[in-house]
Amino acid sequence: MTPEILNELYKRKEMEDGLHRREIILMLFGVVLLALLILVVMASCDHEVARANEIETIAMVIASESCGEGDLGMYMVANTIANRARMWRKTPYQVVTQKNQYYGLTAPNRKKLYANVKPYTDYLATNIMSLTDRTNGAIYFRQVSEPKFRWCKVETARYLRHIFYR
Repeated sequence: MTPEILNELYKRKEMEDGLHRREIILMLFGVVLLALLILVVMASCDHEVARANEIETIAMVIASESCGEGDLGMYMVANTIANRARMWRKTPYQVVTQKNQYYGLTAPNRKKLYANVKPYTDYLATNIMSLTDRTNGAIYFRQVSEPKFRWCKVETARYLRHIFYR
């Protein structure tokens, strides 16, 4: 073989090796992208499960606090959750699960009450931060039969057996 032919064969071998390296790099890149995609999908599934549990908890609190007050009463209790969330820079779930905030979180009959009004309270909980405020900025409420607590400063609204305050 002549030196020109050997040189040409050597160049072809280098090109083949280079192509082989590029194929391996592309394949590895594809595997990494696929792994990232799987992680994103898994994370979004966990988020949806957590979100569903959070919505159910918020809806259960709304039902437990006010299902006897009808749709508007439940709506207004949802407003107090949203108003606190905005004021305290927390999520509605963080608001309702904070210690000593809503009796409905631990009410023994909360599941039964929730079952009676589930579709409406699920709607309220899902859309809680976009509901029009019917309480004039209330962050607290009490039943008419309860004593006025020290945090009940300015009365903002009344509906059936609930008085709302900010």
